[in-house]
Amino acid sequence: MNLDKFTYNIVKTARERSIGYCAKNVREALEESDGIITKIPLYPRDYEPVLLENDYIPLVGLTIGDYKPENGDIIIWQKNNASKAGHIQVYVQETQSWYSDFKQHNIFPNFKFSHVWINGGYMIYRHVIK
Repeated sequence: MNLDKFTYNIVKTARERSIGYCAKNVREALEESDGIITKIPLYPRDYEPVLLENDYIPLVGLTIGDYKPENGDIIIWQKNNASKAGHIQVYVQETQSWYSDFKQHNIFPNFKFSHVWINGGYMIYRHVIK
């Protein structure tokens, strides 16, 4: 997978506001960047196998407070009171912003409900070159 192409593609296709297709947008950006997709998960919260196939590793034990994002990092937010499907998003170093199907204002899909997202759980993933 070409990480620079991936982050370029996610920025290129992001909208101003969410249209509810975060997983689709991330998946298509991966595919256009020579990523591997053997099975398309139903929900964003279920994308860990796709990330593992594409040389991502979970940063186990890392909290949002201790986290310094790197280009191409991905966060999967789990099911919570704001979303039964969860959410998936990508960090782009060039713009220092998070993207899914839209350009986010910060690390949370919806800052007003940041506590809901934190309480639902999340995992941060980083691309590694093998």
